Amino acid sequence: MVDEALQMRALSRYRLLSSTLLLFNGVGALYGGFSLMSHPDGSGLRLSMQLLQHTPFANYLIPGLVLFVINGLFSITALMLLATRYRGYERYVILQGLLLAVWLLVQIALIRTLDMMHVIMGITALGLLICGAMIARLNKSLELN
Repeated sequence: MVDEALQMRALSRYRLLSSTLLLFNGVGALYGGFSLMSHPDGSGLRLSMQLLQHTPFANYLIPGLVLFVINGLFSITALMLLATRYRGYERYVILQGLLLAVWLLVQIALIRTLDMMHVIMGITALGLLICGAMIARLNKSLELN
């Protein structure tokens, strides 16, 4: 019984951390994506068009749309699934962590620069991956009890 109580407490903490990370990523991506779509020259976020010189993009419209949908809407969707404890919600947390990590790696490769925001969001992606895996493990363990 004590072990189960500890597992439930850990599960609750991982859910809270996942919720925080999903909200942080989702709100930031919705804001950033919307700003890039509204101001494809990057001026809304004070981004230089020179960042796009080694990319296939003429402006920030498409990157903004992808950011808005993949990291914004999907994060909020994953957050809602987690909040309602939809069956298999932990897979959506893990998937968002993977999507964010891939987004960052592609972005860094294309713009050929790394800044502090990449590090912060990389830690966010890693946190989502770890939390999602721990939630899955704890859920499975608690089902067996």
